[in-house]
Amino acid sequence: MQRGIRHFATATLLPLPALAAGAVIDARWGLGALAALTLGVAGLDAVMPRDRAQGAGTAADGALLILLALMPLPLLALAACAAGLPVAGGAPARAGALAAIGVWLGTTGSAAALALLHARAPGARAVGRFALRLLALGPLAVTDPAVHHRFAATSRDPTTARRGESLYAYLPRAWGGAFRLARHGARTRRRAAGHGGGRVTGPVLADLALAACPPALGVALGGPAAGAAICGVVGLALLLTLTRAYMQHYGLRRETRPDGRMAPLAAWHAWNAPHWASGLMLLNATRHSDLHAHPGAPFTTLRDSAPVLPRGPYVMIALAFLPPVWHRVMARRLPSEETG
Repeated sequence: MQRGIRHFATATLLPLPALAAGAVIDARWGLGALAALTLGVAGLDAVMPRDRAQGAGTAADGALLILLALMPLPLLALAACAAGLPVAGGAPARAGALAAIGVWLGTTGSAAALALLHARAPGARAVGRFALRLLALGPLAVTDPAVHHRFAATSRDPTTARRGESLYAYLPRAWGGAFRLARHGARTRRRAAGHGGGRVTGPVLADLALAACPPALGVALGGPAAGAAICGVVGLALLLTLTRAYMQHYGLRRETRPDGRMAPLAAWHAWNAPHWASGLMLLNATRHSDLHAHPGAPFTTLRDSAPVLPRGPYVMIALAFLPPVWHRVMARRLPSEETG
């Protein structure tokens, strides 16, 4: 079935009223949204036919990405309300409502922001960078277009997971590596402009300042408890975004040629998933090979490719937290050596 922009808009925007209701009316709405955003998506992936159709891009593609990438602003404010207001449903349901916001931000929200980094319009790219900084993912706003899309599936890309590497070893290496590369790039540009190199430069300070804004907003709206809740929501969004990055190139390596150069990035250097529901929620980032081949293309036009993950993306995210299971499942699909 060909998926148009209306399918993506419906799937990604439909949970938002439930997230809002769970934050300010009854937390059980948020708990239901959490079930739909996790078990519901995974279940639909399991029962729906594999989706390999290519859509037709429209001008609305970019508008939807911008709208979704701006959602961290109201959603983080709602998270502060959920933590600071006397909302019906009890503490467990309130925790579920907060987790639902974090799940949406770490899947749909961050996928939209990352896609905007490759937009042609400078304003759209700025929206993507802003959204990632709010979610403490500012380093990725620099390294995704400048490093990851050039050096994916090589040791020069900190967000490419190594064969046999656990998620728990990957997380600090990927985020820390991206932060160091972003800082180094900022200092290099500063020196090139004749301003000298400081220990911390403007873009890095902007990353830190914007990442601190949501918890500060939470404290202002609802006290320390609300600030802590927003830290948890942002932390979950960051965790899910990096877990998605972990599985997108896990264990795949480009061949080193006799002259020392790396083989060009090809379709078989990224994992893909032809799953219907997660493809909608992740804005076709599951068609990761074609995303690398055509980073600026409308997301609805991305094509399915191989290799394919053993299970749907949401199931694989869960398995990544169980390293023995993850390695056993992935070992059956990994190539035996570097691929050209």
